[in-house]
Amino acid sequence: MSVTFDFVDRCVIDGNANTYREQPQYGGGIYATAGVIRNCLVMDNASNLGGGAAVTGSGVIRNCTIVRNRSLFNNNGTGTSYGEGGGICLLSGGTVPNCIFAENTCARATGNPEWVKREDGSTATFSHCA
Repeated sequence: MSVTFDFVDRCVIDGNANTYREQPQYGGGIYATAGVIRNCLVMDNASNLGGGAAVTGSGVIRNCTIVRNRSLFNNNGTGTSYGEGGGICLLSGGTVPNCIFAENTCARATGNPEWVKREDGSTATFSHCA
C-alpha cells in the first residue's frame, strides 16, 4: 500500500512483498510519504528496506502492531546492500509513536531486525515503542 492520502485506520496489512533485484524496494506492506496509519496490524510482509513499512516525509505510523515482517538482502550490483529494518525503516522523515514490534527479521547482520532509522540527521523519530 503506498499512502498518499490522509488516513488509514484499523486495517490488517498482511502477506505483501515489494522486492526487485535491480534497485532498492521500500516497504513491503506500507510505503508512507504522508498521512497517518493507525491502529493497524502489519504482518508477514517483505521488502529490501522496511519489510513491514517504509516511512518518509510527513508519514506517521501510530499505535500499530508490526509483527513477522522480513527485510531481505539485496546487492544490486553497485556494492550497496540492503536488508535493514525488518519491521519498519524510516528513510528521511516520518514518525512512529506507540507501536509494538515483535518477531521481525532482517537479512543484514548489522541491520536492526525490528526498526531502523536509515538517514542520519533527519527528523525521523521512533517514540514509546516496544
